[in-house]
Amino acid sequence: MAGEITQAYNTDSAIPLISYNCTSYLMKNNELVWKLLKYPNSDAWDETNLTVAEKRAMIYNGGLDQYDYHVFFDDFQDDSMDKETTFLRIFPLEDTPESNSISNVAIAMAVYTHSNLNHLSNYQTRVETIIQQLKETFNGATVPKVGTLVYNQKRNRLCKSMLIGKVPYKGKVVIFQTFSSSIDSGC
Repeated sequence: MAGEITQAYNTDSAIPLISYNCTSYLMKNNELVWKLLKYPNSDAWDETNLTVAEKRAMIYNGGLDQYDYHVFFDDFQDDSMDKETTFLRIFPLEDTPESNSISNVAIAMAVYTHSNLNHLSNYQTRVETIIQQLKETFNGATVPKVGTLVYNQKRNRLCKSMLIGKVPYKGKVVIFQTFSSSIDSGC
């Protein structure tokens, strides 16, 4: 119909790629997190930086064996882990519509480490160091195809950092917020 105004609607097409895009951003913007994920030794923080290929090899891309990976795009682990390791899970936690065109998205980044690996030789803990580095890397950062991530409860009540895990895996999760607005203009 001539002169008809069409309404824009959010299709949330960016949400399935949030984990991938955040991980890609982390690969380019933080070396310490990757070293703490890969190396189990207490001086992992002092190891040489990983290559892009080494970082990619740490990212789980499906399949039966999850034991040799350190980065996952969901919050579910169906196998009991019996290996002393550290891993990171990045995933959209909640998607709340602000309007028909914008969603308020909470993004969780959960770190788990075996209790035997948590203490580092620089008198810090692996979990707290990774969580601090995630905050430093992502808070206020504009991640391509994701948006600007913030760590602020005024923007999203879910933004916080809290303890998670069960023995022997202890951990912490940090939750950031961004807006999603993948627009479909309708008919």
